[in-house]
Amino acid sequence: MGSLSMQERDRVVYKTYSGSSQDLATGVSAKNGPGGWLVGWYYGNPDAATLDEGSPSITWGDPLVMYGAYLILVSGGLPTTDGGPVTVTITGTSLTEPGVRVPADTEVIVVDGVALNERIQTEKRWLGTVTITLSSAGAAAFSWQFNYGFAMFESFGGRHFEMDQVEIQGVASDDDDEFDLIFYRHNHTGWEFALTDWEMHGELITSLSYIYGPEVQLKKNQPFGGFKREIQQFFKGDQQEGLVIRMKTGSDKTVQNITVHLGAIV
Repeated sequence: MGSLSMQERDRVVYKTYSGSSQDLATGVSAKNGPGGWLVGWYYGNPDAATLDEGSPSITWGDPLVMYGAYLILVSGGLPTTDGGPVTVTITGTSLTEPGVRVPADTEVIVVDGVALNERIQTEKRWLGTVTITLSSAGAAAFSWQFNYGFAMFESFGGRHFEMDQVEIQGVASDDDDEFDLIFYRHNHTGWEFALTDWEMHGELITSLSYIYGPEVQLKKNQPFGGFKREIQQFFKGDQQEGLVIRMKTGSDKTVQNITVHLGAIV
């Protein structure tokens, strides 16, 4: 996913992300289109899961892959049960915040009373394959429908921070009239459940096309750039909030290289 550098001066942290449209991680859903995730990422199953007493478990992720990400569940509505509270148990290999691997770990989440489009996020981060199991104590019948996937986001080390500036620069390798950078706020709002073709992302903040209007096209072998200060978006990084930026392109080879500088007041 390119390179990253960081420096801290006074109360402002500066981070630099670099990559191209060929080496950025792409999402599962075809609705995302070409391009990739430039800052943070979402990796979700486009089809919803329906778990019940006959089929209470599903798995997500590939073995041995270093996701190191939080598991996200988005509710398709209130669970049903004729027994006790409905719970979801996540099992797999977790990763602690200091980066310690914990094999055969579990996390239990009570999902009674969740509403349509409500987001649930694990406290733990996960590596490789995880198993999601629905249960309800003493119940003969229970069920719940939800979307699911992994999420990684920029939280500036789990701090409260305010986005102060964004600067981009790069070189195009081909013409592109669909180029855009889309900024998402990762928190508990802005999620929408979908049975199929689920496009996994948090709340939309803004985009380059919104900021600059029509002058966001790329020309083959020509440089491009943009700068915006005082974005004034506040994030509670210690409460699992953060920033995700997706790069949208007309094809997967129109950006030769791109650098994004983020400045945050912490």
